[in-house]
Amino acid sequence: MQSPAQGSSAYTTPAAAENTGEPALLQLKEILRDELISVLDTVRGAKSLVLDKDLAGALSIIVDFAVLKDHGVEKVFLLEAGPLTADPSALPTGVIYFTLPHVRKMKIVAEQVRQLSISQGTGVQREFSLQLVPRRTLLCERVLEEEGVLGDITVSEYRMDFIPLENDLLSLELPSTFKELYLDGDFSSIQCVARAIMRLQGIYGFFPRIVGKGDYAGILADSLARMRAEMLSSTSTVKGAIGSGSRGIAQGGVLAMSSVFDSVVIIDRAVDLVTPLLTQLTYEGLISEVFGIANGY
Repeated sequence: MQSPAQGSSAYTTPAAAENTGEPALLQLKEILRDELISVLDTVRGAKSLVLDKDLAGALSIIVDFAVLKDHGVEKVFLLEAGPLTADPSALPTGVIYFTLPHVRKMKIVAEQVRQLSISQGTGVQREFSLQLVPRRTLLCERVLEEEGVLGDITVSEYRMDFIPLENDLLSLELPSTFKELYLDGDFSSIQCVARAIMRLQGIYGFFPRIVGKGDYAGILADSLARMRAEMLSSTSTVKGAIGSGSRGIAQGGVLAMSSVFDSVVIIDRAVDLVTPLLTQLTYEGLISEVFGIANGY
């Protein structure tokens, strides 16, 4: 993952947050935006952006189209089965995909890369980049290899962890986590949550107390304790493990204890399965019941 420009004034230090009495959670949006811009700048010149439908709303919270345009994005498409466009010759030479790491979506990407490679004109060399969100997986790379396009596309990951919907509300925007854990037996989302919380600790310092209620919450808490121990035993890799925009790292690369947060409470959804079935009584809750709210809108 490319790092944002160092020393950016957009970041708020934990000390500044402490002075206001509230954690400046919106700084996470600045970190995600700078990392997204760094990804865009890896493909030179004009480019097209192809977004997974499940990510388009979350990405729109992080950055608006004006910023994308300033960094060479001319066209934006949603990832769908079939050709990317009826007229490939009108596309810029650069194409960047942002998608969840699902096998079905890798096959769609592979088919479009093949079609665009075949249709490119003489002397036109397209540059393809695939950003897997929030993590890069070997399974996705294996699918691309089987489809014969792994050598034609640069594969990386964009760590879109916690997204600030408000200054006091963060969301991972992972609606399928419950299904993956309890129906599919897929525990990879726990690792995603652990990485996201570790990034928060990189900004604000180690959380003094982490407790979990429920089986999977306990697994997550144990994972965080293990990751913290690994970081303390290898201080030279702290910044790489946390990610870009770390502000809670003390001199010598060691994280100090947080002065902003004193506890993290992790609650397993299975502990309370009844509450989501109740009818909400606030105006916003009723709107959500009838029309639905996604990505804060």
